[in-house]
Amino acid sequence: RVGSTPLRPLHSDAPPVTPGEPRISKLLPVTASRRPTMPDDAAARGQPLEPSAFTDAPAELPDWSRTFCGYNERFVAPFSFAVAGHRLSLTQSFVASPAHQAEARSSADGLATGSTVWDAGAVLGAMLLRQPPPTVGLSACGGCEGACLDLGSGTGIVGLAAAASGAFARVVLTDLPSVVSLLEANAARNAARLPASVRVSVEAVRWEDAGATRRLLERHL
Repeated sequence: RVGSTPLRPLHSDAPPVTPGEPRISKLLPVTASRRPTMPDDAAARGQPLEPSAFTDAPAELPDWSRTFCGYNERFVAPFSFAVAGHRLSLTQSFVASPAHQAEARSSADGLATGSTVWDAGAVLGAMLLRQPPPTVGLSACGGCEGACLDLGSGTGIVGLAAAASGAFARVVLTDLPSVVSLLEANAARNAARLPASVRVSVEAVRWEDAGATRRLLERHL
């Protein structure tokens, strides 16, 4: 219930979906179940708005959205990602390591966002597999020479999708040291599903460490 308006169950008329098999092939814009809409005239005048000035824009999450997944789907069951003939399987965990657990407790990241698959990752990963970016160049043996640096890889869904697309010769997955163990596990889990010509590596990196970032670029790019 929001205010005086009861919320209707999400996906009440959606066809059943096999657990762990989101229908990413039918990607739709992801929206909140209720969204405030600001009247243009009041916004233009910069006037304060009363609650009555907001209207409800009806919207529903697509049936593949993970927004309201339970604990098992979020952190226990592997996430199966099948798009455009490619299939990835990603391990998820509430905490990726003891250090990750400590970071989650001492920061705003109480939901351990780096160790579960989110809708944005599924959308971007699907885009890379459906419409791979053009390669930077072709080598004499016909392989692409492009490189992809995935910052804040989390479970690796986006970077591994980039690798599976075959559009890059090198893909570097990066995240905080506390999350790297999960990232390495997912890279190994999917190695046989990736083109043999693509080299995937995993690196721990903190964005605020300019020296570490520079060395990372020198090694891989």
